[in-house]
Amino acid sequence: PPRTRTPESGITLESEELCLQAMSADPLDRPSAKELADHIGTILEGTKERERRIEEARTRVREGSAALDRWRILKEELGELDHRVRELAKSVAPWAPSAEKAPVWELEDRASRLRIEAIGAFEEAEAGFLRALGEVPDDRDARNFLATLYFDRFSEAEKTHDIEGQRYFRSLVTRYD
Repeated sequence: PPRTRTPESGITLESEELCLQAMSADPLDRPSAKELADHIGTILEGTKERERRIEEARTRVREGSAALDRWRILKEELGELDHRVRELAKSVAPWAPSAEKAPVWELEDRASRLRIEAIGAFEEAEAGFLRALGEVPDDRDARNFLATLYFDRFSEAEKTHDIEGQRYFRSLVTRYD
């Protein structure tokens, strides 16, 4: 059998079976030229489809990775902005007129918009990696990026003592790592 003779060649089981059938000692057991051509076409189509799915998965991983980078940048900006809001809010008395509170409110509104943008980037990253796994279920890069993404969220939950969040994201890390 071809796979036994050259195991390093990567011959598929399907190809080997077709080859063995074509080399049958009994001519009646051999496929006709048309049947042989049809089988080879089917095998090649399967190979092309696998290659297409792998390329699609790579594209989705690249998209997810870009969104992951954007999410991290937004989270960093958000941390800095939240710090500025806290510092500015300390300098404004609770009974201060609205004109003095307006800069704090403005920064809070900006932080809120940034939070929404960060959520969108997170969702986009997650969706990209999950789509990659939809194309190639064992794609190592997609699984690693998802585990990293979920580990970052687990770490956030740890910092805020969010037990439910820790448990949820730990289970996702475990699933994809």
